[in-house]
Amino acid sequence: MPPPGDAAWAACLRELDAQTRQVIRVAAAGTLAFALAFWPTDLLVLPDDPAMRRAFAVWRVGAAGLMGVLFVLLGRTRPVRGRAAWTALPFFMAALALMAAMLGRRDGLDSPWFHGLLFFLMLPSIAPETLGVRVAYAGGLCLAIVGGFFGFNPQNLDSPWLGSSLANMLALAATSVVAGHVVHRRAVVSYFQGARIDAQRAELEALNVELDARVQAQTADLRALSEHLQSVRERERAHLARELHDDLGQRLAATRYAVAAVRRTLDPAGAAQLDEVAGLLGDAAQVAHGIVGGLRPPLLDALGLHGACAWLTRQVAERAELVWEHTPAGDDADVDEDVALAIYRALQEALTNVTRHARATRVAVATSLDDRSVTLTVTDDGVGLPASPAAPAPGRGGVGLIGLRERARALGGDLDLRPGPAGGLRLLVRLPRRRPEETA
Repeated sequence: MPPPGDAAWAACLRELDAQTRQVIRVAAAGTLAFALAFWPTDLLVLPDDPAMRRAFAVWRVGAAGLMGVLFVLLGRTRPVRGRAAWTALPFFMAALALMAAMLGRRDGLDSPWFHGLLFFLMLPSIAPETLGVRVAYAGGLCLAIVGGFFGFNPQNLDSPWLGSSLANMLALAATSVVAGHVVHRRAVVSYFQGARIDAQRAELEALNVELDARVQAQTADLRALSEHLQSVRERERAHLARELHDDLGQRLAATRYAVAAVRRTLDPAGAAQLDEVAGLLGDAAQVAHGIVGGLRPPLLDALGLHGACAWLTRQVAERAELVWEHTPAGDDADVDEDVALAIYRALQEALTNVTRHARATRVAVATSLDDRSVTLTVTDDGVGLPASPAAPAPGRGGVGLIGLRERARALGGDLDLRPGPAGGLRLLVRLPRRRPEETA
């Protein structure tokens, strides 16, 4: 806890005063309800004692009026809110004195009425007030009991139980003071512990917000870097494809023409050797053509997205002996180049996973386009995911699929991987038809 002169104590005292005010209002409301609700029971308890019933009626009316005024004061009047305990003390003393006077008229100290009154000495112990206030309450309530029970009924002073009864009252009053002081100390400790926990929670929440902002910023940087590296890689692929196609391809073609021209001037044995050379050059040209197609698929420009995806599905499925189908939907005439390429690369990765890991017999591909998005769906009937569908499973192309997911997010889309409707696996990639301005 902070030292007593610390500024935090002012807030602590305000909080404890608010708790005390709430406790006193509840006690006032409870006393008011008790006085009125149990009024009819006087007829059952005192059927042959109309004088005592009138005495109890006087107490009930007086207590109800006192507690009603106190309840309103603590809830409506500002001047007494900071002094709730001191404001309530005369009201409780008056109500208790009135009850003691009525009970003292009924019986003396040889009955349980006086000792029942002593129960009210323990009630102030539940309010988190200071030691001085608690001593004042204990003394004031004792004075109210003595004044009511003996002052209005002096015949009770002659009872042989006077000494023991007053001793019990003082013992209970002292117990109330000690118990109330413990309650007050625990309330103070609890308040400062709660304040410290709240301060630490606020610090942790602020730190969490800061860390979250840093993570988001770094994630955005990493995605931007990933997108940049992907763009650089695609540009390098396109450059290499053009070089291979325009330079190496033309040189191979020119060499084949030169070989054909020389062949016509040689004897049959030499011509046969040049035929072998021409075949090797043709094979080299085919290899170069395949490399060019892998680096930068020309089919996207020649056939469009639907046609390129159908061609790729057929080629892979026939090599792997899979039953395949491709379902196109929507117009693919005006799709962003990077989006179309990302869909094509996603299909390449998905088909590679199907042929290498899925042990599937069938693969179904669907490319769907609308005014806002492009969707690729690849479904197989293979072994599916052994792990959680939220993350790529080990052995099912995890690294490649993670790369595809990041690429999709960089383009403003997402990748979803889950079990297929009839077993196997379903991969769905959805991208915006146009790239977001910030990633263009």
